[in-house]
Amino acid sequence: MQDSTAMQLSTASAQTSDMENSLSGHDPWTGSPLSQHDYTCHWYYIIINSITVALVCCIGIPANVLTGLVLSKRKKKSPTMVLICTLAALDILSLIGQGVASILKIVATTTDDVILKANVRIFYHYLGAYGATLMTATINLTALIMWCRYKAITSKHVIREQRKTWKLMSPLAIGIAVIYQLPRFFELKYIATTSQGIFIFQRNSFSVSPLYENVYKSFLNFTLFLYVPITLMTVMAFKATRALRSKCQKGPMTLAEINQRQITVSLIGVVGLSVVCYCLAPVRNILLYFYRDPSDVVCGGVVFYVTPVLVLLIVVNCSLNFFIYTWCTERFRRQVARLLCQSKRAAVSPHATDIFSTNSTAHVGPVLPSVA
Repeated sequence: MQDSTAMQLSTASAQTSDMENSLSGHDPWTGSPLSQHDYTCHWYYIIINSITVALVCCIGIPANVLTGLVLSKRKKKSPTMVLICTLAALDILSLIGQGVASILKIVATTTDDVILKANVRIFYHYLGAYGATLMTATINLTALIMWCRYKAITSKHVIREQRKTWKLMSPLAIGIAVIYQLPRFFELKYIATTSQGIFIFQRNSFSVSPLYENVYKSFLNFTLFLYVPITLMTVMAFKATRALRSKCQKGPMTLAEINQRQITVSLIGVVGLSVVCYCLAPVRNILLYFYRDPSDVVCGGVVFYVTPVLVLLIVVNCSLNFFIYTWCTERFRRQVARLLCQSKRAAVSPHATDIFSTNSTAHVGPVLPSVA
């Protein structure tokens, strides 16, 4: 029973499969000695998917906390602010999950406890479902933010009239992600606990059907929650760029337009980061289609080398938004400085409106170069 369960769990999630060879000096589940070639795979996996991911999480979590604190200062929040604050919260949850996963990987490299290794493998499956849900919600929300920003540039009055509707978009995007990814949490069925304390699970019948694997987890998942949102956010980013360029060509911009422009440029940067970081996901999916042998996801296999980089890119995507806002938006930098330093020199003018308000008359810093 334990052997068959291990075979079933080996394909339960990509992250579970990637934990092969992660025990220092031994295969993590069988305990067999690693060859010299396996040692290379082992350290490749540990450095990228454990140590580096953990370090990025340590930077990204406080950065997203700062983003939420700065943007939540204003009592009357615009739809853009609500969406960005929600995105920061989702990024924090994603980084916590990836941080826990990194700790588990490090623990797995330092223990010879067979019971712990077996139970960690089960827990890792549910971490994969948790991460997939948050990733889906994050992609949906990023597309909504860019759409909202484009509407704010071209139809500001419409955004104001539909303020309440746009604020409901955040829970809607999260709800759709949770509902769609919910079956992933029920792929495994608890059977029993051995006398040694090892939990025994097996795959539910629906999770091994070709329809579930090929249509639900592959085609629909990637089409609805990767290709479509990324296409939408990319198109909205290009349209927003053209709208900004058109305004620049009409003559000098007002302070409110300069502020609006800085916000839009920062969000275009967020979209660009998302597209770059998620572009490896469809590549990995294609590789999984052509390389179906179990040996392809363990040491020496093609998929083995791709997946740790994909996980790292996802973590980077969740961590860098704060730095994009800081780089592109003068007032955001000032409010961060005020929050961190609490000094008069760094304080924002008491007459300044929120950094994501389009009606600001306060100083917004130097004008950025025209958007190409």
